[in-house]
Amino acid sequence: MQSMQNANFNLVLTYRCNFSCDHCLSNCGPNRKETMSLEQARYYIDETVSNIKVHNVGFTGGEVFLCYDLVRELTDYTYQQYGIPGGVVTNCFWANSRETAKQIITELYHSGLRTMVVSCDSFHLQYVPAESIRRVVHQALALGISVTVNTVVTKDGSICKNDIPNLLALSPADMQNNLILKEIGPLRLGRAAQAIRSENYIDTQHEQYFNGSCPFVMVTPTITPNGCMYACCCFGDAEVNSSDLIGYCGNANEEPLGQVYYKMQNNLLFHLLSRHGPYSLLKTVKEKRPDLKVRERYLGTCDVCVELYHNLEVRSALVEYLSGISAVPAPAAAGS
Repeated sequence: MQSMQNANFNLVLTYRCNFSCDHCLSNCGPNRKETMSLEQARYYIDETVSNIKVHNVGFTGGEVFLCYDLVRELTDYTYQQYGIPGGVVTNCFWANSRETAKQIITELYHSGLRTMVVSCDSFHLQYVPAESIRRVVHQALALGISVTVNTVVTKDGSICKNDIPNLLALSPADMQNNLILKEIGPLRLGRAAQAIRSENYIDTQHEQYFNGSCPFVMVTPTITPNGCMYACCCFGDAEVNSSDLIGYCGNANEEPLGQVYYKMQNNLLFHLLSRHGPYSLLKTVKEKRPDLKVRERYLGTCDVCVELYHNLEVRSALVEYLSGISAVPAPAAAGS
């Protein structure tokens, strides 16, 4: 069985993080211990590559540089064994000098690292100096590694995407050199659901900002330390009520991973999300059930998915709708 498109496959190596950012959808922090073993990660990589076409293997958390040896072994394994490049998501805490940043990024580059995602915003800069992020970005770009800088924005935040070139000392040439600057809003999941007041979300009623197909479902399959696999990368804290979360496909420790991928690729809901998007599906469900109470404003496509999955009345109506149009099993209603 092969997928029809290349996937950016992700492993959540750990939920441990040295930061406790208010926007974190996964509740990561210093008190979390869940970490994937080398043997687990290799198994997930091997089985994934044998079941779907993989373009890139991403290593995320938590903060993956708290288990740096694991990251280096896995990027090297994936690149040497399959010729597939790796990517990492990091808060850059470890880049406390130019020499350290250069040494670590160079090691990872030779192990097959080709993409990095970092964050620079009001949430992260409470914990890490901009200079550390700057070192990582410049060293990565110097080696030809593609870098994405995410800036999480809220109404009361002091930093936006337009501030990033100055904060990170990016030249016009840097801006043309494998660099992407993205401005995103926090999802109403995990710590953010409690720590960020609803009036501080930058949401909108303009459908063009959150309508459209989903570019992530089935394209960014993700496996967590407890073996749960999701069809996208924005599901929340998978250690709590795993099967109720966005895009849940199954557990790779409880059934063959190939079977989990088969279920993902034959899931009606995921195909509808991929083709039509969550907002189209939400509107359809609302037409069937006009009494449903839903938010009228959203941050973007992923935020609509949060409504579909975590508004329990909407979730129940969604299951009913999917069950009525196909014999393909629908996701279980929350709490069932």
